[in-house]
Amino acid sequence: MNTSSFEIQINRNNFHQFKLVEKETPREGDLKEDQILIKIEKFAFTANNITYALVGDQMNYWDFFPVSEEWGIIPVWGFGDVIFSKNPAIPVGARYYGYYPMASHLILSPSRVKPAIFTDATKHRVSLPAAYNNYINTALDPGYKPEGEAIQCLFRPLFTTSFLIEGFIADNGFFGAQNILLTSASSKTGIGLAYLLSQRKKTRSINILGLTSEKNVSFVKNLGYYDSVIAYNQISQLEKEATVVVDFSGNEALHQSLNNHLTQHLFYTCLVGFADWSQINYEENVAEKSNFFFAPTQFLKRKEEWGTAALQQKIGKAWFSFTNQIGDWMTIKNTDGAQGFMDLYLSMLEGEIDPRVGNIVLLS
Repeated sequence: MNTSSFEIQINRNNFHQFKLVEKETPREGDLKEDQILIKIEKFAFTANNITYALVGDQMNYWDFFPVSEEWGIIPVWGFGDVIFSKNPAIPVGARYYGYYPMASHLILSPSRVKPAIFTDATKHRVSLPAAYNNYINTALDPGYKPEGEAIQCLFRPLFTTSFLIEGFIADNGFFGAQNILLTSASSKTGIGLAYLLSQRKKTRSINILGLTSEKNVSFVKNLGYYDSVIAYNQISQLEKEATVVVDFSGNEALHQSLNNHLTQHLFYTCLVGFADWSQINYEENVAEKSNFFFAPTQFLKRKEEWGTAALQQKIGKAWFSFTNQIGDWMTIKNTDGAQGFMDLYLSMLEGEIDPRVGNIVLLS
């Protein structure tokens, strides 16, 4: 038995339990008509992936690469190469960026195939958000640079979320507030949003405030995107002015503290992620004037308003502007193989996250 194929499964009820499951690598003869086999070469792992697990049942993230009711595979963003193809429009050797399982291989059923992109039509994924089912051919992706693969894995899906959040807040007139407060201000999605808001200041008067851990205050300040940055234990110093909170933390106690301090001055809370996952109380974490932000919904809205080409063009323009600055403060750390990843995974669960470091897992 060839055990070079594997997947990493997580206990859906206890994230500290996981296992490496070895499998026989699919052969060309195992593929159905029009299917392809991709060998996953690398992927990023961030706090956002922990979020996928946390809301896996509510937001159907476990359904992309299903295992069982007890075990699941966390989705990741990365790159892979086509090693077998029964689809005449997709050649062996093509490299694709997209949504992959924590695994070494993936069989896909491409539909709506275009030279630059296709959509996976595997039966169980058809009803899931289309934004997660698209795979982009790197050879025809204007935003792709071979030397920028790590940054693309780490930031591109998160930056797209940042772009959609910023647009959502702007569409709603910033909910009548001038202060925009970001919790987990050192998170990658938070940094992307802060950057976009800093660009918005060219046309609208807003204050961008960051809340972060005491150890990360200096780092966040030095980014230059925030007007002011304070630690979580300094909430009492916040001015009681009209404020929108974008919450990436999912920390129930923090959420309540902000409500208690700002009271009627808290105009809206946009619940995005759960970076502080150990503190989450999902069912009770939605207060009045608060809503969970689901990126695919806003993506579809923008697609209908602008059209796919215009939407991608706008995201791409913002993306290039943002990534030109990342090298100033981000260090890439490569982790080799499944065993190395599992060590990284445990450290992420324990909250050992350095915002200056981007973690890339290399499988080959």
